[in-house]
Formats: sequence, C-alpha cells, structure tokens
Amino acid sequence: MPKGYLKGRQREHSLKRKLERSGWLVVRSAGSKGAFDLVAIKDVTIGIQVKGSMPTKRERLRIAQAIKGRAIIGLVAILKGRTWQFYEVDEDGNLQCLRWNLTL
Repeated sequence: MPKGYLKGRQREHSLKRKLERSGWLVVRSAGSKGAFDLVAIKDVTIGIQVKGSMPTKRERLRIAQAIKGRAIIGLVAILKGRTWQFYEVDEDGNLQCLRWNLTL
C-alpha cells in the first residue's frame, strides 16, 4: 500500500478513537473518495475530512456541496504535531478555524 494511504488511514483511526472516547458515535468510510472520511454523531452530526495539510479549493467545495441544505456540519481535521485542529467549511467552501482542539 502507498505510504500516503497508510498515514491517512492511521490519522483517521486516531481521530475516530479520540472522538469515541469523548462520547461520539463515529463511522469511518474506508477507502472513500467522497466528501467525508468520518461521520460523527453526538448532539449534532459532523462530517469530517481528515487531512495532512490544508485542503484544496476543490476539496472544500466537495464538502460544501455535501452539507448544502442538510443538517450536518462539515469539518476538516488536520493533525499538527499531537493536536488536532478543526476547520468548519461553510456552504460556499470557505474555512473557519474552530477553537475546538483535541490533544492526544
């Protein structure tokens, strides 16, 4: 398997476990080329694209299209060192940094 795929899968599993320990119900979309790698449900439903770096405009627009008119929040999660940084994607594909960080 390509090294990039393995690193991405490891990041997805790491975030999935972290969210589950925080009380979220999490489903991983294995091998997905869709808008979200993880879907997490607690008080709200969030779709998460796990990235190693900032997403491209095309990736952000794919998330924006998936959330448009739906009761789901689109997030991009980036692992920086040992801390997850989250960015909300609005319906126009713009990013807003959230102050919600999970430290491993």
